[in-house]
Amino acid sequence: MDKLPKRRKFKDNPYTLLIENNNYYIVFKDNKNELHKEKVEKEIFDVFDENERYENARLKEYSIHIEHFELTDINLYKKIQNKQQNLEDIIINSFLIKDLEFAINNLNEIQKIRIKKYYFDNKTLAQIANEENCSKVAIKYSIDIAIKNISNKLKNN
Repeated sequence: MDKLPKRRKFKDNPYTLLIENNNYYIVFKDNKNELHKEKVEKEIFDVFDENERYENARLKEYSIHIEHFELTDINLYKKIQNKQQNLEDIIINSFLIKDLEFAINNLNEIQKIRIKKYYFDNKTLAQIANEENCSKVAIKYSIDIAIKNISNKLKNN
């Protein structure tokens, strides 16, 4: 039995995702309007699935609010920022993120916490130093060493 992910299908979507007998497929029409059914690995399928969910959510939001959209400089800038990436970039970014997560998880606990606070929670060196009762220099040194370790891990992969 064919299984399609349950979601609203937008007319601009050039492909359809399909799971059949525990195999993963992407179905699409080429420029000659011929239908193709390509078998892909689960990881590739998951990237397509995640991208489709993201695009559907974004398109739904736009379709609901399009009548109330005011074309200001800020809104035009946001539209430019949301331009679609090509498939190759999406797949490469997915692998890079996994490699980065692996490298961060291999840091010691103190470095991991400080990297998270500095880069993901957007805290300053002074804020982190204040929370941990140490100097900004110590925080900076620890983060620099962590970045060097992450860089080395990524180069080795």
